[in-house]
Amino acid sequence: MTIRLFLMLLSASVVIHSCDCNKDNCLRENYSFGIYCTGVPDRDSIFINDTIWFDIAEPTTLKDLITNQFVSFNNVANLSTVIGLNELLGNSQVRDAVADFDYILIFGTEINSTNPARFKEYVFNEEGGQYKFRLGIVPKRTGIFRIGFSDAANVYRKTEECTKAYFKILFKQTNQHLYYNDQNFGIITPLPSNMYCFKVK
Repeated sequence: MTIRLFLMLLSASVVIHSCDCNKDNCLRENYSFGIYCTGVPDRDSIFINDTIWFDIAEPTTLKDLITNQFVSFNNVANLSTVIGLNELLGNSQVRDAVADFDYILIFGTEINSTNPARFKEYVFNEEGGQYKFRLGIVPKRTGIFRIGFSDAANVYRKTEECTKAYFKILFKQTNQHLYYNDQNFGIITPLPSNMYCFKVK
């Protein structure tokens, strides 16, 4: 699967869970935010049955990337992400690898995936003035893998369905080991900042 197709599928899946408003003014997103994920332990290689933890803990008051103003955007209905896992097979080949991992969900709620063989879908918790998500993935086999987190489009408040926001999910303070992706494709392939690569030994 190409990187572009992979990201299109992730984004499309999140949009399915968006607000179903019929008014013209409900068709646009009013705000754009960035929220940040960390990966721990920050190593490029782990062993079978080790756990990589992915954490998001962001305040519900965020800087709008369009206006640079801080906006309180709490009580959201559908802040979620779609997670895809691929094994990098070499020679520019990849395969779906969701089934090669066990999952430990601490914060967040898993929802029905539109394609469970390829994706896992989660809604974030909101508590204590924060959006919270914590997921551990536990590999069951060796290989070189890539995990991606989709952005969240058309996020709306439970009490205000037609004021929407776009949430871009980015990694911070984490080495994403993107050279594994470059080695797989034999060239430097730019990846978005919501991708993370690792080897299981």
